[in-house]
Amino acid sequence: MNISKQIVMQHLQAKVDEGYSQKDIAKHLGFPNPNFVSMLMSEKYPKTLLSMNRLKAFASFCNLTAMETLRFAIARIADSGDAPLELSKSTMLWLFRVFGEALKARIHASGAGA
Repeated sequence: MNISKQIVMQHLQAKVDEGYSQKDIAKHLGFPNPNFVSMLMSEKYPKTLLSMNRLKAFASFCNLTAMETLRFAIARIADSGDAPLELSKSTMLWLFRVFGEALKARIHASGAGA
């Protein structure tokens, strides 16, 4: 199974465990109905991956750190293989900011930026 699929399944299951319904999750991620959430959470649909253009909503809803978001984005890109990757300009700019935050946090944690 794809790494990004596993990450999505784990985080969405945690939200279900917190009491969110699939309908609630769909609303937070911008889906018109919960069917796609069901597919994201199921091993029966291994090729159903979270769109990169929904990553910002996913990261916010699941409270991902900048580093977790970076790891997910890299896994999601790798999981795409040779397939085209849909990425809006606004998502690309947001990812650059997140990558910058992750890099700053990593430098700060290492003490190199002091």
